Amino acid sequence: MLPNEIEINTLKSEIHNNRLRIRELKYQSKIKFRKEYRKIFFAFDIFIALIILSNLGALLITNALVVKVEPEKEFYEANPVTAEMYDYEVHPEAKETMSKFLVPIYIWTAMTIAYLLARNNIRSRYWLSMLGFYIIFYMFALGTDFINNLGYFIGVKLYG
Repeated sequence: MLPNEIEINTLKSEIHNNRLRIRELKYQSKIKFRKEYRKIFFAFDIFIALIILSNLGALLITNALVVKVEPEKEFYEANPVTAEMYDYEVHPEAKETMSKFLVPIYIWTAMTIAYLLARNNIRSRYWLSMLGFYIIFYMFALGTDFINNLGYFIGVKLYG
C-alpha cells in the first residue's frame, strides 16, 4: 500500500467512527429529553387519542343524523362482505357509505404516523412547542366539529 492510501483509509475510518459517535449522541440526547418532558409527551398522547375519538364521534353522529332524516322500511347491509356472507341485500349507496369511514381512517393513520415520527425525533424545546401547536390546532379544528355535531344531535332529540 502506498502512504496516501493508508492515510485515506485511516481518514475514512475516522469519519465512520465520528458518524457513529454523532448518531449515539443524538440518540442519548433524545432519550434524555424524553425523560425530562415525559409528562408533556403523555399529555400529547392523550390529546391525540381525544382528537381521533372526537372525530370518530362527529362522523358517527353525522351519519346517524342522515339515517334519521331519511328512514326507510327496508333493511340493507352497508358492508358488502357481510352481505355476501349472510346473503343480505347490499345497500345501493354502500360504497359511498364505506368510503365516508375509510377516508377519515386514512387521514387519522397519516396524522398518527406523522405525530409518532415527530414525537420520536424531538430533541429541543422549540420542536416540542411546535408539536404542541400542531396538536392544539387539530384538537381545536376536530373538536369543534364534534361539538357542533353533538349540539345539533341534542337539539334534534330535544326539539324534534
